[in-house]
Amino acid sequence: MPNGFQGKGRTNDNGVFSFKLNRGAILQVRAACSGYMPSTIIVDPSKSNLVESPIVRIELTKIEVGTLIELENVNFERGKFELLPESYLVLNDLVVLLKNNPKMKIELAGHTDAMGGTQTNLKLSENRVNSVKTHLTTKGIKANRIKGIGYGGKRPVAKNNTEEGREKNRRVEFKVLKIE
Repeated sequence: MPNGFQGKGRTNDNGVFSFKLNRGAILQVRAACSGYMPSTIIVDPSKSNLVESPIVRIELTKIEVGTLIELENVNFERGKFELLPESYLVLNDLVVLLKNNPKMKIELAGHTDAMGGTQTNLKLSENRVNSVKTHLTTKGIKANRIKGIGYGGKRPVAKNNTEEGREKNRRVEFKVLKIE
């Protein structure tokens, strides 16, 4: 049992896994369940509200054909396409999902904010998708299972008139195309 972990965790009917953590402990926790996107988080009580609420919840997303999942914390330097180190945690969860479902095919979609030129943003989003695809293939996922599309700033999920909105628009997501 890892240091800082008390007892067993539980998963409810909605796929929510929870457990208690000792004060001062920092853990990397991966929750996985067949049919759901695995999720890995770093639990650091000093940087969260665990003092008031000492329960950690990890919500997993059910995977079906057509499921669209934003790869939160897949990050790049502004205007660049090299993955930042914090990206690997969530990308490795995607690797686990793909390895556990060897016939699954996905579509990666890259998005930018609306700052800069349309063609520049389109190329940047394509390069970012290619960086993610390269990471997945270096972890043993066959390239023919991954379709990649860069949309640039064509599909915003928020307004581009604030930094918060632009940050939401800069994202990589994947859609399940096939699963058996």
